[in-house]
Parts: sequence; structure tokens; C-alpha cells
Amino acid sequence: MLAVGAAGGLVGAATAGRVTRRLGIGRSAVLGYTLFSAPLLLVPLAGGPTPVVLGLLFLAELGSCVGAMIADVSVSSLHAALIPDALRARVTGAYRTLTHGVRPLGALTAGALGTAIGLRPTLWIGTAGALLCLLWVLPSPVPHIGELPTPETEVVAGSAATDEARGKRGAGTDSEAESEAGGGLGTEAGPGRKARPETKAGPGDWTGAEAGVEPGVATEAMAPPEGEGLPRQKGRPEARPGAR
Repeated sequence: MLAVGAAGGLVGAATAGRVTRRLGIGRSAVLGYTLFSAPLLLVPLAGGPTPVVLGLLFLAELGSCVGAMIADVSVSSLHAALIPDALRARVTGAYRTLTHGVRPLGALTAGALGTAIGLRPTLWIGTAGALLCLLWVLPSPVPHIGELPTPETEVVAGSAATDEARGKRGAGTDSEAESEAGGGLGTEAGPGRKARPETKAGPGDWTGAEAGVEPGVATEAMAPPEGEGLPRQKGRPEARPGAR
């Protein structure tokens, strides 16, 4: 019986992907829960000649293990898609505490019932309890989930957002990198601000940044009159031709 169950587990694991793609992740989970619980009805029904009893028990173990693997693949995929990475350990610990931690209580209860009312009635009660799990899943949103939901991307300031922005801009020049760091050429850009490129001006003309206007807008018409004493641009001739 245990060997047949192991073979059923391999069959369920091999077919879980195809079942999920055809039915959707939610319906696959419901199908897995159904196949896991429904074959258990054959256990209390097993009776009569030995070949009949063995055949029913083999079918029960085979079908239940197939359903268990389909349900595990579907539900585990939902957990991986919905639970944030920072909370995965806590949620998994709580989930396993609820699902595995109550098994000793179930074993003690089954032993007490088997002693009090007999083995076959206790098997019927256990099978009915397994089928009750569908009452929790069917009214929930799980059966309506077709594809795995996409988790929201948690962007850490200064890492993912910056890398993505730089990837869209492409490789820049040294002057652009200095401007982004706050030491741009020709402007007074703060940290994280990209300086606009200098305007094309003739020798001795003032740019928009030096004239106190928005960078990248200034033209030759914005050059100040001669003799007003405004600061001259670095690297340009000291005076306009013909003026002191």
C-alpha cells in the first residue's frame, strides 16, 4: 500500500504542471483537495474477500497521493506568489504549526474514538472530516484564480529605482555622472538632480545658469548689456570683443 502511494506521488508531481496550465491554479488546488479526500471513502468501504480489500486500499492510497501532490504544488505556488519575502518564514512557520501541529491531537482523538465506538465508524468520521476541507475552499476566492498573481515589487530607495533609471538613460558621460552626484558642470544641481546641458553660446556670452534663469533656456539674446559687471563664465574670454 505504501509503495502504491509513493507511485501515486510521482504521478501527481509529474502531472501537476499540465493540470495547472489547463485548469488554472485555483481549480487545480480544488481538484487536488478533492482527489486527496474522496478516495479515502474506499478505506471504510473495504471489506469482503482479500483481493477486494487490497484493491480498494490500493486505489485509496494511489488516488489520495496523486491529489496530495497536485494540491501541494498549487498551494505552494500560491504561497510563493502572494507572501512577501520578508514574511515568508513567519507565514510558513504558522502554516505548518496549524497543519502539522494538530496531528498528535487527531491521533489521540482517533484512538479514543476507535476504542469507544469501533474502528470502522471511526474511519467514517475521519473520512468525513477530510472531505470537510472543501467547505473552506469552495466559497473562497481560490477557485477563481486562473494564473499566479504577480507580487508587488518592493523598491529600496537608492538601489532598484536608481538602477532602473540608469538603465533607461543608458551609459552617460563623465559630466553627466558628476551632475547626478551634485557636482554638475555649469549648474548648481543638488544630489540626485541631473543637470541640463549647457546652451550653445558664442565666445563671451553668458549662459542661462549664470544669468539666473532656468538652465537650457538661455540664448544669445539674454546676454547682459555691456558694463553691468555680471560674473563671466569660466573658461570664456574675459571680455566681449570691443568692450571692457
